[in-house]
Amino acid sequence: MWDATVNLLAKQHPLLHLRLIRSNRSTSNLMTTDKYQLVSIYLNEADKWEHHPLHLELLKFLWHSGCAGGTVLRGLAGFTKGGEIVTTSLVDVGSKLPVVVQFVERSDKVAEVMPTLRRMARKRLITIEEVQVVPPDALT
Repeated sequence: MWDATVNLLAKQHPLLHLRLIRSNRSTSNLMTTDKYQLVSIYLNEADKWEHHPLHLELLKFLWHSGCAGGTVLRGLAGFTKGGEIVTTSLVDVGSKLPVVVQFVERSDKVAEVMPTLRRMARKRLITIEEVQVVPPDALT
């Protein structure tokens, strides 16, 4: 059943498939007593890395680095220092809506990937928060 669901999702959403596979492989890593951090990288849709959308390139980097998972959140409106407020009603082609790339990972792994994330995100805001991870079987 699980394989059929993943295969169907893979055909419809290739990046979702990538995330599901990585999450499935790494669930056991989240069941330790290690310290974890939530990393948030604030961007906009127009940001690029080597002519590709930066948020997707960041996800690919996190996946190739062996991180447990990553998520891109798309904002409905937002602004940055010195910028105007951008909303979905004002955006056309060349959208600059806010996006946030987030991932939760062990502190040592965050330290390992942070130099590359900083280089890729350049002058964009990156925040790191200490978080407590609840193991999946603790929810049942």
